[in-house]
Amino acid sequence: LDDERKANARAAIVRACDEAASISIHVGRDADDLYQLNYLPRAAAAFAADEDAGDVDEPLPRDGCTAQAVVDDGRGFRVVKHDAEGHAIGAELKKQGRLID
Repeated sequence: LDDERKANARAAIVRACDEAASISIHVGRDADDLYQLNYLPRAAAAFAADEDAGDVDEPLPRDGCTAQAVVDDGRGFRVVKHDAEGHAIGAELKKQGRLID
């Protein structure tokens, strides 16, 4: 995609997230996926409002017991961070036995 198409796609995604009554975004440990959360104002605001949430683009801590963490803005928007490697978190969660067909 050229820069204009990327900007248009990003704006459409932000609009969809802003207009949705309910939306859940699931991300794993992939740095690029986590960074994309910076483009969503509702995600940034939800993380800023939750003092225990850490930075919006920070992966879950590797503490051996945190499999996922949820940050919710209280208006139907939530981000679920999973302790899963790679971009295809569905496949990783299934491999871990945490995603059922």
